Amino acid sequence: MEFIKIYIDYIAKITEAIGVLTIFLGSVLAIAKFLGKLKGSRSMTYIELRQAVGKSILLGLEILIAPILWPP
Repeated sequence: MEFIKIYIDYIAKITEAIGVLTIFLGSVLAIAKFLGKLKGSRSMTYIELRQAVGKSILLGLEILIAPILWPP
């Protein structure tokens, strides 16, 4: 039974790391897309940037709470 708790703890830590990476990479990609489109003919608006960053934060937070909802 102790081995199962250790594996669940590892899975929880990996899931949390994936959630943090999702927030970070999603925000970086949204900002990069925004900066890339500034030079183009159709620039990305601030509202679109805010929505893209918000989506990455929301997805990352959903992944972060997954280990909390899983009972050990």
